[in-house]
Amino acid sequence: MLLNEYAETFTNDDDFRVYPITYNSLKESGTTYKNENDKQFGKGNYEGSKWLSLYLRAPEIYSNLLKNDKITTLSDFGKITLGITTCQNDYFYLDQTTISKFKLPNMYFNIIFRSPQESKRILLNESEFDYRVFLCNEKKIMDPNIKNYIAYGLKQKVHQVKCLQSRELWYNIGNPLKSNIILPYSYNDTFKVFYSKSSLLCDKRLVQFFPNAKDDSLSIALMMNSTLWALFTEVNGTTNLGEGALVFNTKDFRKFPFFHYKFSVERIEYFYNTLFKREIGSIFAELNIDKHKNIRSQKLNPLPDRKALDDIIFDALGLSQAEREEVYYAVCELVQNRINKAKSV
Repeated sequence: MLLNEYAETFTNDDDFRVYPITYNSLKESGTTYKNENDKQFGKGNYEGSKWLSLYLRAPEIYSNLLKNDKITTLSDFGKITLGITTCQNDYFYLDQTTISKFKLPNMYFNIIFRSPQESKRILLNESEFDYRVFLCNEKKIMDPNIKNYIAYGLKQKVHQVKCLQSRELWYNIGNPLKSNIILPYSYNDTFKVFYSKSSLLCDKRLVQFFPNAKDDSLSIALMMNSTLWALFTEVNGTTNLGEGALVFNTKDFRKFPFFHYKFSVERIEYFYNTLFKREIGSIFAELNIDKHKNIRSQKLNPLPDRKALDDIIFDALGLSQAEREEVYYAVCELVQNRINKAKSV
């Protein structure tokens, strides 16, 4: 019998995998702290960790990357929240036809980014969004058209929706925050994090990131669109959606490994006008890999702007050529295996 508790080195073959790790390290990986002071004195809450993904599914390159002291945790650089929960999207999300029909004033609406399917590019364009979210927190409503729309909601029994009944005003969804960086909470084979020059509201199917330093937004958005981030995403996701899609919650994202790199103004401008403005394909298309073939039998040929972004990050982390290639091969293999496994069920 193999005594895993005595193993001292990472071992992986077709029959088994051994990942040596201490109890304290396991506990720390699943513990969250309110602040640095609590972390220093070990006053945290253990919320658990995805041991299966992190230690049994993760490739060796991922484990090696985590040993790099330049890689920390995403929560060190900002806050993460879910988008808006309306409880009744058909009522609170309105297209122009409905707004015109009820003659509703613009001051009660704001642009809403509802779904990752609304943009094929990283850079969001407000003019492309057809829907607005209804925002009203007035107890005494003066505008007759808004009164009429709320009366329409009562007639449609929107106020009887269970999660609206606890609100003081059933039609008041609060004062949601806007952000420039918006992440999907589920992924298939395309890894894309959105950026908007103007802060936007988004639906709960998306996750908002608020950098601690406002001038970090573009650098953080660039890192989140790198292949390294795709690997972090793939390893840390939970597969419980149709077709093998990955899903996350805000706690997952807070624990994500993260490499903070401050890009120069010139580099930000280059990627803003190239990578950010083009359609982002699947991870296979971005790396010119045929997903139907053996991944490692193929020659890597990333798209030029992607390679330029990845090389900056790889250089800063001090990765060798072999390690860079391993990041590419590993993420493609993981995605290929995940999708093929879902199809076989």
